[in-house]
Amino acid sequence: MQKSNKKNIDFVLHYYKAGKLDTRKAIRKFNERKGTERELHPWRYVSIAATLLILIAAGAIVLFHKDTTTLVASNIAKTYLLPDKSKITLAPHSTLSYMGDDCRKVAMTGKIYFEVKHDNTHPFDITGDMSHVRVLGTKFQVAEDRVTSEVYVTSGKVLFAAKSSADGIILTQGMKAVLGKGDAKPQLVQNSDINQTAWATHQFHFDNTPINDVMQQLSAYYGVSLSASENGKRLSGDFDASDINDITSIIEETLNIKISKK
Repeated sequence: MQKSNKKNIDFVLHYYKAGKLDTRKAIRKFNERKGTERELHPWRYVSIAATLLILIAAGAIVLFHKDTTTLVASNIAKTYLLPDKSKITLAPHSTLSYMGDDCRKVAMTGKIYFEVKHDNTHPFDITGDMSHVRVLGTKFQVAEDRVTSEVYVTSGKVLFAAKSSADGIILTQGMKAVLGKGDAKPQLVQNSDINQTAWATHQFHFDNTPINDVMQQLSAYYGVSLSASENGKRLSGDFDASDINDITSIIEETLNIKISKK
């Protein structure tokens, strides 16, 4: 009995085509060949049809299932290069994920600095818990927590909107906006810190910046307490965030001041 049933199934599968389920036709051909159309019991129809449905379901799972790639930063920032050559730097305890090979539609948590490869035909879409950001190619930072979502642009142009909303705002170089939980639209932030992405770029940019502000930003980056001997001076220039002693020595020589570290 088991051997006969296997022949039935093998024959039906021979006439099965992907995407087309015609068990009646397959069974009829089988019966015509064997001359047993009247002898085939109803339970055999059910058995064969059920087997085919299982095979189709299994095939659909394989066809439509797409693996999810998840990139994670644990206790330190981590940089990844995506398949499209875009570069991302994840702040500690942040994640980015995408389905299959489509790395230009991503979901994120935490804070990430993006350097998106330009592609006119494939926009780069970022979805967070509250927000949606769309770009073609630019450099920017997205930071989300439980109550706010922030976007800061270092170059290029992005669209920043609430999740599932087309009513957003356009941000360009040096602009920052914040979206609060439940807000319909992000709001612009004035006088944003130009060095808020230094954790990812490892570069500082100062433009006639008061020395006290310089000390605060460097202190936060290096995890120390810095102070200058004179508070009335200002600093302009670009600095690589290398060794703290190197950068403070350059500032001391440039401004003719003394910097103390605690």
